[in-house]
Amino acid sequence: MNHFLKILLVLLLAPAVLVAGVLTFLTVTEYRPADREEMVLCGAEESRPLAVGDTLSVMSWNIGYGALGDNADFFMEGGEMVMSADEDRVKENLAGITKEIRKVSPDVLLLQEVDSDSKRSYHIDETAMMEDLYEDDVSTEALYHSVVYV
Repeated sequence: MNHFLKILLVLLLAPAVLVAGVLTFLTVTEYRPADREEMVLCGAEESRPLAVGDTLSVMSWNIGYGALGDNADFFMEGGEMVMSADEDRVKENLAGITKEIRKVSPDVLLLQEVDSDSKRSYHIDETAMMEDLYEDDVSTEALYHSVVYV
């Protein structure tokens, strides 16, 4: 009977230790930005101040790392899939995104969920792709979240 209790204890403790280890790892590696982050401007050094009466077009878009198109079934949004698109679909989505940005040609472009080296977007450098849209203009980027498993 004593041997049976030891086996039972190990079977119960092993999953608890595993879960505690995973939670500890995720907590320790969690990205925690400072209250204020310094952003480095890249690109053109000259800027023209706006004058009264000038117009300024602004475009804001969460591009969903190029994978959250009309076919997406992502588990974080109620779906079932972890990888919501294959690599060809990500490239197709990104081509459509850059085409639309070029068409609108905003003075200020604010993008969210632009990956630079992520498994979920097949390690496509979307940051460089978006910077190429405005290669002669000023750009900057800020890390919003960084997770080991993404």
